[in-house]
Amino acid sequence: MIQKTNKNELRKTETKGRILWAAFKLFLAHGYHAVSFMSIEQVSQVTRGAIFYHFRNKEDLLRGVAEKFVIDFLQSSPSADEIIDDQTPLKSFLDAQICQIEQRVQLFLEQVGPDSDITSADFMCFLLFINKYVAGIKRKLQAYEEAQAQCWLEAIHQGLERGEIRKEVDTETLYNAFHSVYVGIAFHGAVIHQQFVLDQLRKEWDFLYQLAAAH
Repeated sequence: MIQKTNKNELRKTETKGRILWAAFKLFLAHGYHAVSFMSIEQVSQVTRGAIFYHFRNKEDLLRGVAEKFVIDFLQSSPSADEIIDDQTPLKSFLDAQICQIEQRVQLFLEQVGPDSDITSADFMCFLLFINKYVAGIKRKLQAYEEAQAQCWLEAIHQGLERGEIRKEVDTETLYNAFHSVYVGIAFHGAVIHQQFVLDQLRKEWDFLYQLAAAH
């Protein structure tokens, strides 16, 4: 009886995952308002009844997609304590950030599929949409940004404490410089290249690091 219950729960989880994955791809490709339940049925290969078993309505489905593919995705970040090395904490932090971004880009490509026309620009548009229209998402994204800022500031502070960074460097100014470069490359890559240009980010972050480093 217990084994049968476990199989049923596993089947429900798999079905819900297929619905979320299909809705995510369709929302990115066509926009939320253009997506119908019929198209979600076709892509997910799940019946309408099963969709409504897991989600009350389209708005509830959008929230589920936002939570799984944006909030959970972002909150998988390592903490500053896990990624800051003893000798060069800021350099270690930067390397870990680059590695994490690379993993996220790869995961995104796997989620949308190798033959998909969906780009990082589509994801950026979706992010702006849920930030405006899904209740509570803006607060969660702000909390994520604040937590990330604290990790950055801690890494820079430790770099100052251990002589990795020049003493006259202002912690918040340096963080804002790194963050602005990231946002600029993300936007430019989405609009111009239709993808995140990781090599450019690595090069420009290294340039900023060399300017701030104690030699």
